[in-house]
Amino acid sequence: MSVSSPQLRLLRELDQAILNYPDTPMNYVLRGEFWVKYFQPEKAILDFEKALRLAQDELDRSDWEYREQAVIDRAEQGLRKARQFLD
Repeated sequence: MSVSSPQLRLLRELDQAILNYPDTPMNYVLRGEFWVKYFQPEKAILDFEKALRLAQDELDRSDWEYREQAVIDRAEQGLRKARQFLD
């Protein structure tokens, strides 16, 4: 599947969000989902693993667990999907 101009723009925006907010796990989840959609499982795995580390760090410091757990759940789901491409 080829990537069109709107998708390239989305990727650039995701890259910029990560540059601006490198400790925000959801940015990595979103970019990981982009990579899965466009058949780049190795890149997706790296992003999902980074999201999991960041979200777990936030969870360990937080009194509220809902947002962090939602990010962890979504990253784990994406990681499973990305790994299926490699099996």
